[in-house]
Amino acid sequence: MPLSAILSFLRRFPALRKADERDALKKLNTLHSRIRKTIATMSEREQLLTERNEEQKLLLDNIDLQVWFLRAPDLYGAVNQAHAEFMGPDKAFLERHRLTDFLPPEEANRFACHNATVFRFREPVSFSSFQQDARGRARILSIRMTPRLSPGGAVEYAICTAEDITKRIAAEQRLRRSEERFRGMFESIRDVYYRTELNGLITLISPSAEALLGYAPGEMTGHLSTEFWADPREFETFRELLLARSDIRDATILLRHKNGQIIPTSMSCRLELGPDGEPAGTSGVLRDISERVSIEERLRASLKEKEVMLTEIHHRVKNNLQVISSLLQLQSSQAGDPQLEALFAESQNRILSMAYVHEELYKSGDLAHINLKDYVQRLARRLVQALAHTRPIGLELALQDIQVTIDQAVPCGLILNELISNALEHAFEGRAQGRIIVSISLDHGLARLMVSDDGKGVPADFDPASSTSLGLQLVVRLARQLRGRVELDSQTKPGASFSVEFPLQAKP
Repeated sequence: MPLSAILSFLRRFPALRKADERDALKKLNTLHSRIRKTIATMSEREQLLTERNEEQKLLLDNIDLQVWFLRAPDLYGAVNQAHAEFMGPDKAFLERHRLTDFLPPEEANRFACHNATVFRFREPVSFSSFQQDARGRARILSIRMTPRLSPGGAVEYAICTAEDITKRIAAEQRLRRSEERFRGMFESIRDVYYRTELNGLITLISPSAEALLGYAPGEMTGHLSTEFWADPREFETFRELLLARSDIRDATILLRHKNGQIIPTSMSCRLELGPDGEPAGTSGVLRDISERVSIEERLRASLKEKEVMLTEIHHRVKNNLQVISSLLQLQSSQAGDPQLEALFAESQNRILSMAYVHEELYKSGDLAHINLKDYVQRLARRLVQALAHTRPIGLELALQDIQVTIDQAVPCGLILNELISNALEHAFEGRAQGRIIVSISLDHGLARLMVSDDGKGVPADFDPASSTSLGLQLVVRLARQLRGRVELDSQTKPGASFSVEFPLQAKP
């Protein structure tokens, strides 16, 4: 009502005093001001509410979750964009129709039952629905309907949401199948899979533990693994090693069976890290190696027997060769011919060089290899002592530690015998004394045996391969047997130097 109209109304009553008019006018102005402010505030709130509604509408239209309202058990209210895109028609079209108009009969009946629950019993419902989207794809929806009640308790409308859980269900099914496969494998493998905390507390162990140790998984879970170690003190050493390496492969661990029997196992395990990246536990696999250990023990016992037998064979061969050498010596003493005696002595030295090989083998403990240094040292001293007679022939040795097989040791011994014998026989003619140098060395897999002297030397055109000497012919043939070659350094002054170089056989 305009203020002027109010004043005209008041003037009809002359009884009112001027002061009352002024007071009433003042109050009316105050009231009018308040009403204007209230109207302005209401306009602002209405504008804010409109903006909020627009924001909420925009928000609902930009989320993947389907949202729609039901104004009645089957009548659409507002819908968001996600629901419209799933169903096919646009939002405006949906909002003029019933929900069940767009569903197959079976699903329409299910929705009708759930709608009745919401509107009749005023209770929220949740269920899954199998539907086809607008592109014809089969989808699984997780739907929830929630009634909105008026102050009087009546259902004004229902808020409905639908989440597409097709991918989640498929992932859960894949996970379930994977778990079933893992569980089947976990329960059927012969090896024992386990997990423990860092202190050794068992948190998981496969059923195969019962076959290995006699304990059911429930008897071991929750117990410290040290309770099942044959020597619990070894656990701490093993744990420290695991912390240092992060994983251990095929470690032999002795465990104790429920009946007290010691079970050898092969353990492979690794550290498991916690959320903070620090070691939190271990996981690993145990394998029963009782049969393998038993086989290895039998093989070791068999090998020991064969080593004893082979040692005895070498010993007997050495003794037999010495008997043959003694027989030759006896025969030479009855020959009565210095030339025959010399031939017998050569044969005797060759036989003894082979006998020394067998003696070195059974003494060394390694029945397949001998130390060439020890063998050459002993044989060279024995030859010089036996063949130098009364002449003071000096012997110098420069020998490197080299391991050779019996197949190489015998030819080396025979070659050394021939070269030292040849030097003692021919190099010092007409001299009262002399010096022989024997050396062996190894360079890039090639062994080199050298015999030098400070005697009269050999002609410059001398060729060992063309020599008519039986001893040098034997040296050449033995060098070929070693897959090596004979070299002569005739430039050595004074004297001569013969060497044999051959590839060393690798140890198996």
